[in-house]
Amino acid sequence: GFSSKGKEFDKKIIDLLKNKKHQEILTLDEELIKDAAECGYRSILILLGIFDKLNYQTDMLSYECPFGVGYLVANLEIA
Repeated sequence: GFSSKGKEFDKKIIDLLKNKKHQEILTLDEELIKDAAECGYRSILILLGIFDKLNYQTDMLSYECPFGVGYLVANLEIA
C-alpha cells in the first residue's frame, strides 16, 4: 500500500546515489526502509557492490511518481 515515507526514502536514495555516498546507503535507517514499503533497495545494494571499487559516473535520467510509486532511471557508467 501507499506509504508517506516512500517519498522521503526516494529523495534520500536519489541524493545519495548522485553523490556516491555508498556507506550512507548501506546504513540507511531500517525503520525508514521498512516504512517506505520499498521494493528496490536490495537491488541497489547489489549494484553498489558491483561498482564498489570502480571509477564510474552516475547520470540520473528520470524520476517519476505518477501513481504514488517512485520510478528512478539512472545510468552508472564506468569511467
